[in-house]
Amino acid sequence: MAIVPGIWKVVGREPEALALSVSFPVGSHTVRAGSRELADAGLAEVPADGDADFALRRDAGTFKFRGSFRRGALGDASFGADLDFATSMRRIGFKLSDAEVLHCAALGLSADAAREFKADFPKISLESLLSGAAFGATPSYARTMRSLLRVSSFDEIVPLAVYGVTIDFARAMTGLLEAPLSARDLASLRMAEVDTNYVTGLVPALDSKPDARQVYRLKRLGVTPEAAREFAARERRRISCDELSLSAAAPATA
Repeated sequence: MAIVPGIWKVVGREPEALALSVSFPVGSHTVRAGSRELADAGLAEVPADGDADFALRRDAGTFKFRGSFRRGALGDASFGADLDFATSMRRIGFKLSDAEVLHCAALGLSADAAREFKADFPKISLESLLSGAAFGATPSYARTMRSLLRVSSFDEIVPLAVYGVTIDFARAMTGLLEAPLSARDLASLRMAEVDTNYVTGLVPALDSKPDARQVYRLKRLGVTPEAAREFAARERRRISCDELSLSAAAPATA
């Protein structure tokens, strides 16, 4: 791949990270860089003003940016592919187009990470690999989730990263909820905004360890841990998830 010209603009600026929308003839991508990577590029901090002239080096190639962080923060960009990256990926089992090489660079996907994913999940596709990288699913993350959950493919792990299921959350849930847990169970819990405090607050009121579907239903019905404990106190015994669900679903009486 020859050096590809393009344009860039800032789409997100945080104290520890910068997000750039970069458009090339082979596609548009969001390139995110953290403070350490920006420091390596010669930027002491996330810029709020001033001229732009820096490079972000990725395993798949190098992005170069020139322009200004003033008046909308934009300028010219270029991408030069690393000559060895596509060869390394082909040896692993992924034949990349020029656009896919650029996509790997934008996501920060390295050949070493791809090799680890392929070793752990031999049937992983390039599409799944890129989807996982887009949401921060590292080889270590994937291996840990597979060890904790009922998982048979990498495609089951991607939604966990999409919905922000952390390793700490997964570990906590495997101790608090009835086994076995699937990746879908944990993704559903995070979609319902269930956190560890919610489950630990429910447990003292329950007569048995709940499963993920029961907790999901209680959360969607609006049952709070406080309400569950008050119900149990009125009954002077521990109660079941079914009792709580029926109580929450029953129409209020005058």
